[in-house]
Amino acid sequence: GVLLGDTFEYEKIQAVAGGIDVRGGVERCVTGGFLADQGNALVLRHPLIRHVVYTSIPGVRRRDLHHQIADVLEARYADPTDEQVAEIAHHMELAGDAVAPDRTLTYARLAGDSAMRLFAWGDAARNYEVAVAASQRVRNFPREVFARLSFLAAFAYYRNLDSGPCLHHLDQAIPAFRETDEVKGLSEALTLRARCHLTQVAVPYGEMLDLTQLEAIVEQASEDSPEIAGEALAIMSQAYWTGRQSTQAREAALKALEIGERSGNPST
Repeated sequence: GVLLGDTFEYEKIQAVAGGIDVRGGVERCVTGGFLADQGNALVLRHPLIRHVVYTSIPGVRRRDLHHQIADVLEARYADPTDEQVAEIAHHMELAGDAVAPDRTLTYARLAGDSAMRLFAWGDAARNYEVAVAASQRVRNFPREVFARLSFLAAFAYYRNLDSGPCLHHLDQAIPAFRETDEVKGLSEALTLRARCHLTQVAVPYGEMLDLTQLEAIVEQASEDSPEIAGEALAIMSQAYWTGRQSTQAREAALKALEIGERSGNPST
């Protein structure tokens, strides 16, 4: 039961146990004061109980049990809700290499997407990071999908105010976007990297960021993808302002504003 969390259903324990009748063990835990029977669920009476029991299980055995739980839950939930997808993804993550990477990737990405919709940035970041790691174990995994997963992990970490992992995943996303010639993805990643440096890494006022790659994006996208160029110019304007280059900041801002007005995109 401790592998299922602090609260779990009796039916779920029985399903994971397979043909073993767990009623006697559950009753002894309730009588001994380790579990509280709340009717629809069993609850551990103190978090330390779970910690002690969980850490007493050898690591390899824990991974195998999490793998077993993930298999049972996947079979049990024919049409899983977002919460159930996250539960399966959690156990697959803890099962590590015991689960086929394509399965882990599928559930981790779905859980990340769900968390992103709920603005649960920490959960989204963790799940996307698991998906990125799993993708690296899948043979011939598409680079464009790897780039997007890495960007999503970076974006979630940025929104969770965690600049270190954000920049780490951007360092993976940027070359992958460049390899696949995806200008929009590359621009998004470069823009997020500049924004992360300006807002979370605490770039000293007067220090100028290297905008060479963003300048190349603007030149490349100005004709065919003006909105991409506009978003790049907007963050470049902020970088110029922080770098005490007010003239360049004003020029970049005016260009971004012109593109936004022309394209009808208010965010630019």
